[in-house]
Formats: sequence, C-alpha cells, structure tokens
Amino acid sequence: MKKFLIILLFIIIFYPSSVFGVVTNATDTSKVRINFFYNDNKESLEGRDWLDTYLEDKDDVTKEYISINDNKELYNKVKEILNIKKDNVPLIVIGSNYFIGFNEKTKDKVKSVLKSYQDSDKQCNLISKIRNNKDIKECLEINSNIYKEDNHIVIYLLIILILITTILIILKIVVKRKK
Repeated sequence: MKKFLIILLFIIIFYPSSVFGVVTNATDTSKVRINFFYNDNKESLEGRDWLDTYLEDKDDVTKEYISINDNKELYNKVKEILNIKKDNVPLIVIGSNYFIGFNEKTKDKVKSVLKSYQDSDKQCNLISKIRNNKDIKECLEINSNIYKEDNHIVIYLLIILILITTILIILKIVVKRKK
C-alpha cells in the first residue's frame, strides 16, 4: 500500500497537469488580478482607498488602476465584451466578473468573487487578453466556471414554505380526526 501511494504521489507531482484537467492559461496563473478603471470622481477615489487597504496583506492578488481618460479605447472594448451599457466608474473587473460603482454592496461582492478566484487553480486575465488582442473565448469560458452567484436561496425558501404548509395541513387533518 505504501509503494502504491508513493507511486501515485510521484505521478501526480511529475505528470503533466493538463492530463488532470488543470488549465494553465493566459498571462498569470499564480495570482488573481483586479483591474480597476477609474476617473477622479469621489466613488473612484473611495474605491481605490478601500481596495488598497483591503489588499494590503494579500500577496496572491495584484491590482492595476487604469485611468479611463488615458485608456478610453481599452475601457470601451472591455465594456463591449462584457456587455456593459452603463458608462460609470469605477469599473472593477476580476476575471470576467465586474462591478460598476462603489458602495458597501460592492465591497462584499468583490470580497466574494476575489475569494472564488483565489481558491481556483485556473483563471484568465481578461483585460490582458483584450489589451494584447488575443482570443478571449477560452478566457471567458474558464472564468465563467469560477464564480457564479448563488441564487438558490429562493428555491430553499420555497421548499421550506412547502414543507411548513404540508405539516400544517397534516396537523389540521389529525386534529379534525381526533374530534
């Protein structure tokens, strides 16, 4: 059994990772990259301050601040690819996830998405692909599997409601039979 485990460990360590379904990809697979499009409005400045503070101790995350005044073409291209209709900043992009504006809800969402990307061993820097005129299909596909908003709460609430209703109906029938 010991020999088997040693051989298995050897195979896992030295065998090409693509065989095990790990996608090595894009420009930076070891770090999460946050791209922060900004101008000099109050929301952008508050967002930058918060992001700097929040990321102080996170060595596996890099950030890039991109002025929309100096990078209008890139900003417009990103908006087009991500199907963003609003022309607001800050625009925070993590992988293929984005947030427009900055408030308490944005902070929570950024933390959640960032955690998903930190936990993922495969990701793609979409902005880098766009900037270098590379094909983005693979990037969008990889990133789409990293973070998905959890909308199951409605389903759970419906199930609970159905269970409670069923229990009440059964109790009513039992009480009627006892009378």
